[in-house]
Amino acid sequence: MFIPMEGEKLVCLENVAMIYRGERGSVILKRDGSTVISSLTPVTLKRRYLAFCRELETNGRSFL
Repeated sequence: MFIPMEGEKLVCLENVAMIYRGERGSVILKRDGSTVISSLTPVTLKRRYLAFCRELETNGRSFL
């Protein structure tokens, strides 16, 4: 499963340990210890993920 980020970037949820709100935006902590900073809020990231899933289902594609 993926979360669409700004632009063309995607983050794979399998690699995500935690998402939290930091001073500079949302911080996505990956299992390998690296981080991705996003200006999107955790709520917006969830909405984007759900919209991405709906679009895949509408187009007849499975995301699993």
